[in-house]
Amino acid sequence: LSTLMSAPPPPVTSTNTGKQFTHEVLLDGMLPGGESAEAYRGGLHVREHPRTGFFVEDLTELSASTREECRELLARGLANCAAEEARIGTGPGAPLRIHCLVTLRVRARAPDGEESCVDVQVLDLAGWVRDKPAPRGKGAPAPQAAIGEDMVVKAFLRIIGQLETLPEGHIPYRDSKMTRVVSPALGGAARCMLVMHVACDVYEETEAMLALAAKFEKISCAPAASTVNYPREVAARRDEAEALLRKLGRDPSGVRSKDFAIGAAVSDELLRARDLLAAAELLERDAAAWEDVVARSADFKADGGAAATANRADRKPHRVTDVTEDEDYAPCAPVSRTGSDGAVVAGRGGE
Repeated sequence: LSTLMSAPPPPVTSTNTGKQFTHEVLLDGMLPGGESAEAYRGGLHVREHPRTGFFVEDLTELSASTREECRELLARGLANCAAEEARIGTGPGAPLRIHCLVTLRVRARAPDGEESCVDVQVLDLAGWVRDKPAPRGKGAPAPQAAIGEDMVVKAFLRIIGQLETLPEGHIPYRDSKMTRVVSPALGGAARCMLVMHVACDVYEETEAMLALAAKFEKISCAPAASTVNYPREVAARRDEAEALLRKLGRDPSGVRSKDFAIGAAVSDELLRARDLLAAAELLERDAAAWEDVVARSADFKADGGAAATANRADRKPHRVTDVTEDEDYAPCAPVSRTGSDGAVVAGRGGE
């Protein structure tokens, strides 16, 4: 189980162009919040694995073997989300809103070694906006970003609109960090359910939610099962690799994929054996991933998350604003160069 918060802070105005820029800060929901605007500096990073897709680096993942333990961990994450929501609009640097994503990864392993994995992602978007069409006609003003515009909500608008009109084309999942994380649920390989909260006294948001539901109704999904038998798959690849190595007159015992020296005149059988061993080693690492989560979760529960909070990666201090106060600051030595007109121009290195 993991809890992820998206906290868009107030927009920043560029000193050069005067335009406003918004960004998105991802916070670990299993760790307690900070006490000032420092809490919204930095944030977690979303990486992309070439095989498994997007993931959040350094996000706390905890294992639970019973329903009661799962409820306790979920209550902890939701309590931290509620504490962050209470800080909205409380001062400079406070977030504009808080989007919360709870991910439950359920693993089941059969006696024959077959393992199935199901991800359940519950995303709570804090409010919605009406999708306004862009101005048309010659001389129409270019659309400007509204003050405090939520880039997460706008990214969802673009994704849902593209899935509705042209699902075979490019889907802009990368427009925000949160949409990258939930891209498997929106990509058609999972069941996607929309739960709306409408209020009769809030017309604008209610109308926007109903329009979103109409778009979701046109999106089709084809869920795919995620089941693999790691011992069987690893054994099949290793047996085939060992047979190829014996055919080439090499001893297969203790050989790993990194032990091969591949040259220009290498045979196809040797390349095939190396690829099979690499695939087997990759499957072994995937099979051990769950044990790694269980071990880190045990350490987290042992001290109540104190060590994880002290070494957290989602909240970083301010950067040094005045470099002259830095101990490692060393000004560049003055240099001179000759201009195009022959005049000597004085300056510092790097200028």
